[in-house]
Parts: sequence; structure tokens; C-alpha cells
Amino acid sequence: MKSTEVADKYAEALYEIGKGEGRLDDFVGELDLVSETVTANESFFQFLTHPLVPDDDKVQVIEGVFGEKISQDIQNFLHVLVSKNREDYIELIRERFHKLRRDKEDILEVEVTIPTGFSREDLAEDIEKRLAEVTDRAVQVTRVSEEKGLIGGAKLSIGDAVIDGSVRGQLEDLREFVLEGGKDGRN
Repeated sequence: MKSTEVADKYAEALYEIGKGEGRLDDFVGELDLVSETVTANESFFQFLTHPLVPDDDKVQVIEGVFGEKISQDIQNFLHVLVSKNREDYIELIRERFHKLRRDKEDILEVEVTIPTGFSREDLAEDIEKRLAEVTDRAVQVTRVSEEKGLIGGAKLSIGDAVIDGSVRGQLEDLREFVLEGGKDGRN
């Protein structure tokens, strides 16, 4: 079982380096890229976490896969994880890094789900601006994904809460209201 205490130590170290260098946003993007790449490819994950694969081979593959896509700081961070046999902590460290940043900087992270084919142009910026006005907090859209079943509107995931502003969600709410005989305190 992975320890969040261990992941927190790595996340804290990475946060301090990123903050000190004024590169937190870069670190977030690069760490997300690494984590998504490793977790999306089971054979890559197995290679990185296999105890019989020499550390030098792991480092060489990491440099080959990510190369110029990530900074030297993040490459060095990955080298440390390899040398400490903590490669399987990459996703948990990413999660704890995001949480640490949210907590320290009071940032509201939002994931947005939109209908397939919906224009993404300026969407994240618009949502960040509107939510910042409503919540009086810094807002950052971390991911915009598409869902085929959505008719229109959007779903916002903020932590564990989901705000369903999609047409489908509103129709489902209306259906429940009607099935309950219109008894929800609105009449």
C-alpha cells in the first residue's frame, strides 16, 4: 500500500522547488503529462516499476519518452523517484501536489465536461473568470473533456462535487421533479 505521507514529502519538495523558481504552472503541466503517460500505458508502468529492470535503463527510457517535453527539474525529480524505488508513486505524488497547491494558494480546480464537437476556444478562460467572480477565489480549469451523451451545456467537477449544467442533467432533474409529484418545496 502506498503511503500518502511519502507522496506528500515528494510533493512538498517539488512544490518548494517550483515556487522558488516561479515555475509552478510548468511543473503542474509536466507532472500531469508524466503521470498520464505512465498510467495510460500499462507496459510502460510495469517497466518502470519492475524491480529487475536496472535504474539506468529506466532513466534512459524516461529521457527517451519525455526528452524535451519536460524540464530538467522534472527529469531530475523522476531520477530521484527511480533511485528510491518510488516509480509507482508518480500518480499519487501528482494528486498530492495538486492538493498541496490548492491548499496553499486557495485555488479552486475545475474539470469541465462538454458535449462532443462543442467549441473549446476560450472555454477554460471564460469558466475561470466567471467562477472566480462567483467564488471570490482563484480558479484553474485543469481538464476539458468531451462526453458523447451530453446534449448541451457543461458539467463542472470541483473536488468531489459535480455541478451538472448540461441539458441532459436538467432534463433528468425535471423528470425526477415530475415523478415526485412536484413536491420539492418549489410550489
